[in-house]
Amino acid sequence: MKSYIKSLIDNALSTFTEITEAPEYIIEQPKDASHGDLSTNVAMLLSRMLKKNPRQIAQDFITRFEINADYISKVEIAGPGFINFKLTNAWVQDQLTEITSQGASFGKTKTFDGKKVTESNGEAFQYSGETLELLKQEKTNLKIKTDNEIINRELNLYFKFALIAMDSWTVNTAEIVKLSLENQNKLQKELAQLIGINQEAVSKRLKRAYFEEIQELNLLYREKIDTLIQ
Repeated sequence: MKSYIKSLIDNALSTFTEITEAPEYIIEQPKDASHGDLSTNVAMLLSRMLKKNPRQIAQDFITRFEINADYISKVEIAGPGFINFKLTNAWVQDQLTEITSQGASFGKTKTFDGKKVTESNGEAFQYSGETLELLKQEKTNLKIKTDNEIINRELNLYFKFALIAMDSWTVNTAEIVKLSLENQNKLQKELAQLIGINQEAVSKRLKRAYFEEIQELNLLYREKIDTLIQ
């Protein structure tokens, strides 16, 4: 999402004929969640060059943004000239669905032996199609199906409990979970530096996400799947 917002800003910058050099602006999460999901300081950095009030510059930017309503629900000006972006609930839900649907394979590269995916006709191919349909029918985000009904019932019950927490994740919570999964060898302090917040904020977000409990579930999931493979 940051790359999308960066493209909005860069495209808007290109329409200002009086700007001779683009500033090194940042896009970060506001410390106050009521200020939106992401924020940029680009307008304030241009105040001296354009000889305008940064809030006026921020308004000029907003009028030049070509917003995709599927991603962003609101753009507002805050404080001395911050431009704040509020993401749509639909986009957030899509990200959560992607994370939960990939389960233990999230962040890993998938490979196929066949020349075409459509050549696959084994159990995994058939079960995935059936399970995707069940996800739609049951309006849930995580489910598994194997040839072992006992394991199916057990794991799907665990998933239901996990989704009580996962379905309530905010954008900030989902982001730190994703970051933690992709950087499992990094300390919380290092994760905090990646997204411009402090370590305490990382700790609180992971706690609200029940990240440790979900990690335990992930280990149990792997153990159960290993019993099927052996």
